Amino acid sequence: YGNRSKGMVVFKFINPNEKEELEQEAMKNGIQPVMINVREKDQVKQQKAYIGAVVSIGEEKETIPFFQPGSAMEYALSTSIKKLSVLDKPAIAIIQGHGEPPLSQMPQVYNELSILYSVEAFEMTDTTEIPGNYKTIALIRPTDTINASHLDQLDRFLARGGNIFMALNRVEGDFQTATGKTITTGLEDWLMNKGLTISDNFVIDASCGAVTVQQQQSNFVMTTQVSFPYLPIISKFADNPVTRGLESVVLQFASPITFAGDTTIKFTPIAFSSTKSGTARAPLYFDVQRQWTETDFPMSGITVAGILEGKLSGTAD
Repeated sequence: YGNRSKGMVVFKFINPNEKEELEQEAMKNGIQPVMINVREKDQVKQQKAYIGAVVSIGEEKETIPFFQPGSAMEYALSTSIKKLSVLDKPAIAIIQGHGEPPLSQMPQVYNELSILYSVEAFEMTDTTEIPGNYKTIALIRPTDTINASHLDQLDRFLARGGNIFMALNRVEGDFQTATGKTITTGLEDWLMNKGLTISDNFVIDASCGAVTVQQQQSNFVMTTQVSFPYLPIISKFADNPVTRGLESVVLQFASPITFAGDTTIKFTPIAFSSTKSGTARAPLYFDVQRQWTETDFPMSGITVAGILEGKLSGTAD
């Protein structure tokens, strides 16, 4: 850090165990002691340790309370430096107007993005245009139909060089009725015209999450966890900056993605199902008591996320 910043980043290591005043200063800054195992002379004993950092610029400071021993600390340090030093953050629009969840329902997304970006909700209407200060917009789980006027706005946004992050549900499950159905918003045909098909199938995976099932046994109710292949655990990722460092992600229903576009467009798959996976056609009924076998999962590496780039609209890449 000191070398890359040409001496602008200055660091020092402080051992709060040396003085009581240093301990109090560490805790005042939000760095609490933890107990760690230390080996001395073939014996393991516990020792109080402070494994955190305080990043400061002028009067502003950011505390990293704890670094997991053995893990990389560069991301947390760089994020804190960036958070304190960036004054003019680029804006990201979270699109509203088609049944998307509001920002208040996505606190973690908002908090993480707010470190480096100005995150704003933007409601699309027939009379508005996506403002020019947005280089990136996010369409997250729309549930209502997106009309032709709004799709044209998205095309004009792409034509001027904008980026779109899209989290689209092609299918959804209802746990109350134990049924799964197709969702149609208009984005499916819009994407298909660009060579990308999201099929109205459920991805099923032997590597999956679980659901809670209640069963009546005599005079009491027994609660058990049952594997539910419709909640695939995605742990296979491409070596791409978008997914680098991810260990696993549980998707609440997913659909296969395929690309059949021309050479002016590039598609990069970045997330895949496990080696024991398959698909199930919607509509369907969820039988939580079903005994799944290996023959139910004849497929491997189904693409569930990807990056589409190139001449998607107009002449812009």
